[in-house]
Amino acid sequence: MGLLGRGGVLPHLAHEWLGMDARSSWLGGTIGAGVILGFSYFPVLAYMVISGIRGLDSHFEEAAMFALSEGSILRKITIPLLFPQIATGLLLIFLLALTNYAVPSLLGLRTFTVKIYTYFSVFQDIGGAVVLSLPLLVICFVSVLVLHRIMNGRVFFSLQMGQARGSILRLLHTRWFKILAYGPAFLVTCTPILFLIFETGSLFNLKIAIGQAGGSILTSFLLAFFASFLIAIFAFLLGYTLERTRWGKAGVVRSLFFFPFALPSVLLAIGIIFFWNRPGLVLAYQSVFILGILWGAKYLPLAQRALADQIRQIPLDIEEVAFLSRLSWTKSLYRIVWPLARPGFLVAWAVTYIFCLSELGGTLLVIPPGVDTMPVRLYNIMHYGSSSLVGGLGLALVIMTVIPMGLLFLYAKVVRTYEQLGRHRSNAAEIHRENGEQ
Repeated sequence: MGLLGRGGVLPHLAHEWLGMDARSSWLGGTIGAGVILGFSYFPVLAYMVISGIRGLDSHFEEAAMFALSEGSILRKITIPLLFPQIATGLLLIFLLALTNYAVPSLLGLRTFTVKIYTYFSVFQDIGGAVVLSLPLLVICFVSVLVLHRIMNGRVFFSLQMGQARGSILRLLHTRWFKILAYGPAFLVTCTPILFLIFETGSLFNLKIAIGQAGGSILTSFLLAFFASFLIAIFAFLLGYTLERTRWGKAGVVRSLFFFPFALPSVLLAIGIIFFWNRPGLVLAYQSVFILGILWGAKYLPLAQRALADQIRQIPLDIEEVAFLSRLSWTKSLYRIVWPLARPGFLVAWAVTYIFCLSELGGTLLVIPPGVDTMPVRLYNIMHYGSSSLVGGLGLALVIMTVIPMGLLFLYAKVVRTYEQLGRHRSNAAEIHRENGEQ
């Protein structure tokens, strides 16, 4: 809003340099929303492409080097092999942008999600909200089918630390590729944070903002932390069940399980209200339990798919050997599958935590009385709060989002260090044994 909204920084610069109207909606309207959503969801596409590169078979490129130039190899072989991951990333960004409520609402755009929320919450027109949701349901369902068709049994998320070779390796070291790769990432992360720091003004203003919203910060952190942990646990069990059973591998089942993630949280919240807002379930409906239900319905399919892909990369022969050794199913799951799937579990937990922490549209509809999350509080004060308060709360939300990423990075560093120490000890023991034999 501060950068692209009416009267924001970029419209003001456009007025000063190009003579455009600073109050026009060319940046604060559809274009501005597209830029914000594109930058926000750019990591999804980047991660999908990285997963594709890690699983790329370099033998195709090496064989083509005898007849084609490097540019032709990249254009005719590498990019077509990465097309499923690129198309999947773009389709996921399309679904996330289509179902987003916060950005269009703040910019005053009339999207499907905003109008459904308005008809249901403001006008109390349930029939109108249902009618508006029908085209959105069709679009989301068709998108999920197309998504399944594109991937066709491929791995969505890969944590294998493979090394790029051939044209990809040379491409990664070129200057223009580094600019294209790191430039958007720098804009996505640094520009909004620098603007929030500028709006906050001083550490004193940040302290005041955190002091006023201390309850919301603690509530948001605890709810998102424990909800994402439980979602990751259920996703691990569900992903293992779907991946190791014949009916779970069916394409229709996978598509149906992923469908709730493609729906707007506003639609899921309306369904939850109709089901839980009744005399026998009123206690659960008026507690924070209802937020866990909403977040679980929305983000469990994503976490389940990530963990199912991680479990798929674990050789089934290991479990078969454990079964022949008369190891029970629970012990096999705990001692074999769980240690190998733990990196995927932590990634699913961190990603789900970020999504739960930043969820707004559905949370506005089902949030119980007396409970205030950071996105809801920030959304409310955007209209009448001071700029320093908005900037301070925005920085606090950024810090809360960075916490799991930092912990995950430290865990990866520790695990990598222990693995390197283990390799060095094994090599030293082997050398010592060979010297002893001589």
